[in-house]
Amino acid sequence: MIITKLQASHFRNYETVQLDALPTEGLIIVAGGHEAGKSSIGEAILFALFGRTEALEGAQLAKLVLWGSQEASVTLYFQQQAERYCLQRGVNAEGVQQAELWQLTADNTVLADTPEAVSDAVQDLLGLDYAIFVRTFFWGQADVQASLADEDSLQAMMGLKTYLTLGRMLEQERCVADSTLQAAQNHSEALQVQHKRHSSDPAQVSTLQGIRQTLHERRRSARALQAEISSSNELYAERYADYQRYSAHSRRAWRLIYVGALLLASILLLWGVQTFAPAWGEAWWPFDSAWLPQGRELLGVGSIIAAAIVLAWLYDAYVERRYLEPLRVWSALYGSALRDALLQLRSTLETFFDANTTAYLQQHSDLPPQAKKSSLRLAAVSEYLPEQVRAYATSPEASHAGFQALEKGLLAYSARMDTYVQVVDQDVGKVQALEQHYSELAAGVQREAWQVKNSDHQTQVLDKSIQLLYLASQFFIQRFNQLVKQRCEQLLNEFTEQRIDAETVTLDQDFALQVLSKGQSEGLELDSVSSLTQRQVNLAMRVAVADALLKQLDRQAQFIFMDEPVAGLDNDRTQATLRSLEATRQGRLAQIWLTMQTVPENTLGAAIILCELGESRLQWQGN
Repeated sequence: MIITKLQASHFRNYETVQLDALPTEGLIIVAGGHEAGKSSIGEAILFALFGRTEALEGAQLAKLVLWGSQEASVTLYFQQQAERYCLQRGVNAEGVQQAELWQLTADNTVLADTPEAVSDAVQDLLGLDYAIFVRTFFWGQADVQASLADEDSLQAMMGLKTYLTLGRMLEQERCVADSTLQAAQNHSEALQVQHKRHSSDPAQVSTLQGIRQTLHERRRSARALQAEISSSNELYAERYADYQRYSAHSRRAWRLIYVGALLLASILLLWGVQTFAPAWGEAWWPFDSAWLPQGRELLGVGSIIAAAIVLAWLYDAYVERRYLEPLRVWSALYGSALRDALLQLRSTLETFFDANTTAYLQQHSDLPPQAKKSSLRLAAVSEYLPEQVRAYATSPEASHAGFQALEKGLLAYSARMDTYVQVVDQDVGKVQALEQHYSELAAGVQREAWQVKNSDHQTQVLDKSIQLLYLASQFFIQRFNQLVKQRCEQLLNEFTEQRIDAETVTLDQDFALQVLSKGQSEGLELDSVSSLTQRQVNLAMRVAVADALLKQLDRQAQFIFMDEPVAGLDNDRTQATLRSLEATRQGRLAQIWLTMQTVPENTLGAAIILCELGESRLQWQGN
């Protein structure tokens, strides 16, 4: 990620910040005295990216708002992997944020429009979360000076901290496994005794479940039929009247077709006589021969009659397709429902249920039999009612009593099925409870037996896991040393101007930094050198770690922000450090932001931004 433009308003002590056309490579030096606002530039960058700073988060972010203002905002333009983005984030005086992220394309695609979504999108673009990013590419003054914080972040970055924590957890688990072994053996013996006292019949559970399923199906069928008959009963009168009316239309159309056909045949006969035997026509014609129609006239009249026949036929086809066929389909469905209801209500247990269900219901003498009133009502229902309804052969008045009898019979049948289902559910619940208890005992016996059997094996696995974790941590340290070694040696030599002629840089398992110099066989402890040299050693290590991490993430260009990394160094050390950092831009750390109080002469900085104490506006324009 390379920053190309930074804008801020009412942020910290600044009313406006406008840094345009920032160089994408080299040193960007933010210079100024104490409390001049240098660190605010770094806080603005961190706030824009992650919605927090090193010191503030949540409601405390309201402290970023300039005194007397209602809201602070930061707009950040940056490049990432050849794509350009714009990020805008603000916070009001109550600490409530708003944020939005765009990809700068032809239509400026919005990638995220909430503070949380923007932070997640930035994390995806960077490939790093806040904790690793702030320890690697964004260092405050305390971070640049302290080595312990770097050791902790290195553990997190390389994954070694997780391995070490996991190793301690495995040690604890091993102790727990040893202490619970005897308890598991005692519990297993107790479960085996209880398991022998209980028995279970899976066939009984299966039979009861089958009976319950059968009764559920009968109940659902009865309720569905009752609902269908109830709704169709209200519609039958309307559909019956529609069917009779449209049937009358169809009959009239066919009468017109028959009459028209006779007339057309007569006219065609007369036309044939006039055409082929005109003398016969004149002899046969009872009126004046002047009134005798000619062949062309007869054809015209025949055409009109034929057209009328076709229109009548089309009308009949329309009535049939549009009205009569849907009515017949509906009556067929209604008739089928009536037929199924009759079959269901008039069937006995033996004919309507399977053998298991019939035997179960007969064994329960307390279950209610079929009501006598319902039987008497059903006896009055004609068995031909379904077919009569299907053909609209019975009127609504004549069939209403039958419909009511079937509906009430189905209601009584559903109530009886409800009682059956409740009884079966109780029996199933009892058997299932026994079966579940038996299964739990069996599972407990198997589980405890497995626990006892594999306890020793688990201990061996834990021992092996601890050993492998230790070897893995050693591997990570070796790989990390290999990545950092060459770069850190070069930086140390450049930063210290050969004061420490480092040949080898190593980190032990606790991430304690050691530097082997020429002529020394043991590591050079940092406590044995001056504080200024310690600062340069830590700075070299941090730059090397950042470069190694970029290589590991396969990132081509990245900015890094350091708050006064050369504070307290003399002019020679400062110049050497700045020259080395300037040369770093040729690698993956292309854009290097750093703050300092004064800029030495002849400093090769790509941009030098001066902050004045008490000045509320900061502006810089690149080429």
